[in-house]
Amino acid sequence: MPAPDRGTVIHFMREALRDFLMPRDRLRSTLLTETLQKLLAANHVDPVVVAAGLVNPEMVRRGDFEQLCHQCNFEDGRPSELVDLLTVLIEAYQHLLSFGYIIPRPLTKSRDPRDPDRFAVTKAGQQWIAGTDPIPEDRAGYVAALLKLVPNLNSVTKQYAEEALITYERRASPEASAAWQATLLGVRSPPAINNTRER
Repeated sequence: MPAPDRGTVIHFMREALRDFLMPRDRLRSTLLTETLQKLLAANHVDPVVVAAGLVNPEMVRRGDFEQLCHQCNFEDGRPSELVDLLTVLIEAYQHLLSFGYIIPRPLTKSRDPRDPDRFAVTKAGQQWIAGTDPIPEDRAGYVAALLKLVPNLNSVTKQYAEEALITYERRASPEASAAWQATLLGVRSPPAINNTRER
């Protein structure tokens, strides 16, 4: 079982942020740990990693994400599944930083204006966290939600939607994507409108 993809982890990280109990003192390791708890509960953690005792619910409950990282020497023969899991968790965290949903929390008594271990949620992040719509970062979940809303969506419109999500994920200019343009034009076309209306 491969590590969950970044979109899946971002989905669970959004839930973890929604449930966060420490609004004034948000720690990166706590967010990563709570996300890992949610991934474990949803069976998104490779059984090899769980069976090896490298990730277990008790360790995660204690908030030992940093301990997991310390014991995970990339060259010591640990299962690659653990390395992949920790990598995608940190990648998802960096994604939230790069989109401006969270920022390193400013320090008041230090020359360094940022503290990489603490973060604050921006207004854009608060809106993103509070949202209930599917998130485009989770491509599979987004397409599944689209198909649930429009079960008879034709394959061309579905492909356009998938390519538009890839364009979003890569932060490409929408104008640079033929799929994006086709989606914008295609949604206005009678066949696409009729396809999305028919449920």
